[in-house]
Amino acid sequence: MLRPEDVSGAIWPLPVKELPSVGPHTEKKLKQAGIKTIGQLAKFPKNRIIKMLGSVGESIHEFANGIDTREIETEQEPKSICEETTFPKDVYDREKALTTLLELTERVGYRLRRKKLMGRIVAIKIRFGDFRTITRSRMLEEAVNADGTIYRIARELFLSNCGKPPWRLVGVQVSNLDKGSYEQVSLFSSIEKKERQLGKVIDEIRERYGRDAVKRASLISRNESSEQRRL
Repeated sequence: MLRPEDVSGAIWPLPVKELPSVGPHTEKKLKQAGIKTIGQLAKFPKNRIIKMLGSVGESIHEFANGIDTREIETEQEPKSICEETTFPKDVYDREKALTTLLELTERVGYRLRRKKLMGRIVAIKIRFGDFRTITRSRMLEEAVNADGTIYRIARELFLSNCGKPPWRLVGVQVSNLDKGSYEQVSLFSSIEKKERQLGKVIDEIRERYGRDAVKRASLISRNESSEQRRL
């Protein structure tokens, strides 16, 4: 954001085409009037610019003088939260694919909770070794953002649709997001409540000490097994 005193030095030397609403047609008209730079436009009588260009003339004259009365557009809420990964090489081990699915689910859950969002549709994405790609989803009665709940659904979808290996990519997505449902704790099952509380505690620990400060036992066991196989 420019301060008023910075306008002349920062933008006035630039060509007029750099201003919002100045396309090739408007630029041509301005050049015909001897206006090539933003500074020249800023010093040109406003009423003559309006007469030359119509209503848009007032806006670009204000832009040239560092005045922008347009409403600031706030960041829009996401329509979905998705995490996916492409394996370095084809994966034939179903447990490895499921472990990766769990890791992706934790990232999705964390992002949902950070934004205080919940979703009613859980989906997975699978890409096979021949690059065939499918997506499968399930609509839920209640919105969720707990890792365990999301993973259970993602796991069921994967096992029902994974076919034969190898797999090249897996992904998890939660959509149909709703911020209003975040506070409606009374609607959740007791399991969902406990998982939400656990997720909040884990999020706080990871934010303070790093993502690797807390790991699920299944992930640790998986990593240890991989290390043993390498040894």
